This record gives sequence, C-alpha cells and structure tokens, in this order.
Amino acid sequence: MTRPLLIILFILVVGSNLKAQQLSQYSQYQYSLFVINPAYAGNKDKVQGLITERKQWVGIEGAPHSQALNFHMPFKNRKMGLGVSVFNETIGAHGTISAFGSYSYSIRSAESSLSFGLRAGFFSYRIIQANISYRDENDPGALSNVQSNFIPAFDFGMHYYKRNFMAGFSITNLTESEIKLTGDNVTTNNLKRHAFVYTGYVFTLSDKWKFQPTVLGKLTLNAPVNIDINTSFIYDSRFGFGLSWRSSNTLVAMAQMWFAKNFRIGYSFDYELGLSQMSRISGSHELFFGVDINKKNASVVNPRFL
Repeated sequence: MTRPLLIILFILVVGSNLKAQQLSQYSQYQYSLFVINPAYAGNKDKVQGLITERKQWVGIEGAPHSQALNFHMPFKNRKMGLGVSVFNETIGAHGTISAFGSYSYSIRSAESSLSFGLRAGFFSYRIIQANISYRDENDPGALSNVQSNFIPAFDFGMHYYKRNFMAGFSITNLTESEIKLTGDNVTTNNLKRHAFVYTGYVFTLSDKWKFQPTVLGKLTLNAPVNIDINTSFIYDSRFGFGLSWRSSNTLVAMAQMWFAKNFRIGYSFDYELGLSQMSRISGSHELFFGVDINKKNASVVNPRFL
C-alpha cells in the first residue's frame, strides 16, 4: 500500500467520521451527563470519576472500540466545578484520541441551579500501522507515521435543575477547526459543530422506587436529528435498570449497581435492529466503573441525574 493511497484512505475515513459526532457513541451518558455537557462539572456535592469501555458491533472486524475517562468535582461551595475528559477510539486502522478540561459556574438557590460550562481541548487523528496489512512488508511506500495535527476544540453548555426536573444543552466544536495531516499540509475537513439538547424528570413511585425518563436530541447541520428516549428505574438508591430507544433503530438495555458506599458498576447492551439480519453482529457492549465520593459525609449518593 503506497503513501498516496494511505493519505487518501486517511482523508476518506476522517472525513466520513466528521459527519457524525466526534465524541464516541456511549449509551450510558445519562448516568453522568458530564460526558456530553461541561456545565455538569461539579453539579453535585461529590467527586465523580468514571471509566468506560465500549465495543461496538461485536463480530465485525475493525468495528469501533473506545475507552473514556471522565472526572469532575465541585469547589468554592459548589459555585464552580472542574473536570477532565480523555477519549480514545479505534475504527479499523483509524484512531482518534481527544482530551479536554472543563470549567463550570453555577447560580444556585434553595431549590434550583443554573450552570454554565466551558470545555477546551484537542483531537488527534491517526492511522494505526499495526492494523494495516501490506502485500509487501518492505514496501517503501509504507508509512511510518500518518496523523493529523493537534486540532483545538471548544465546547459550551448550560444545565438547569429544580427539584426532580432537569434540562440542558451543549454545543461542541464551536470554532470548527480544520484538520491537516502532519508533514503534508493537506486539509481533510473541519471539525463539525454539534448540539445536544436534553430533559428529564424523576418520579417517586414509593419509598424505595424511582422512575427516571429522559430524552436527548443530537443535532448536526445537514444531518438527520437523532433522538434517544431513555427510561430507568432505581431501587433503594442502589440498583438501577432501564431501556432506551435510539432513532437510529437501536434498542439498549442497561443496568447499574452501587456497592461499598462510593462505587458503582454499569453495563449496557445495544441491539441494532437494522443490522439484525447480519448474523455476525452480536450487538454492542459497554461497561463502566465509577467512583462517587460525597464531600460531606461520603455516604451513598441519591442517584438523581448522575
């Protein structure tokens, strides 16, 4: 495989990827809205860390495989929040890594809060040589390093809650920075601006049972609007399970459990209805491990819009 052909491959893969959300697809974002909105940083009086592993379309070689690390905490009496996010994804021979720092400021009253958030960081795209097979391993056109420059990205968000109600939005890639290959000065595309809009409510069914429906809209210019409708039941502030429907024709089953006061683990399974006839696909799997430390008394956290 020659260098010009690899460059063309890089442009096609990155260009097509930019038609979708730059952040990897995650099904359990409602368990930590910080993943999609910097305004959620430090929104609760706790320190929260979350590690996520996702394998999409299991059974298909080169299918998306991603990892994420998210951490955020409040300070200044919960008026401000800080957070850090790192994402890594591979799709075949194409790899993406991104890292961000987040800051939020909240206006609070006795029953409500309105938060504003900013997120700044970078993306970097690359071709993973180990995932490419050459007819001739000594091909002089084989690339030792094909990647983009570090592409700056800036996001903005707002988050509001009052008692059991919450709503918010975020806009990513505000500057729509351009992408160039290192050493080739070739512009492949620009980061595309995306928007997330969501709302939800917690219904108290009994002393131990709560029901939490949420709706999320994902918007991109010149692309169909994607809608997620999520339902989640929470028992005794320790167990949660639910179902989601995604307008991309996907059903998601998920569950999470709190243990040892400050730890939780969650799992989700995506079933792509549109791909059900492709016998090699066995769905998408996502696993997360979280740490939630209440800054006041380190007790079990009431899981409202975690």
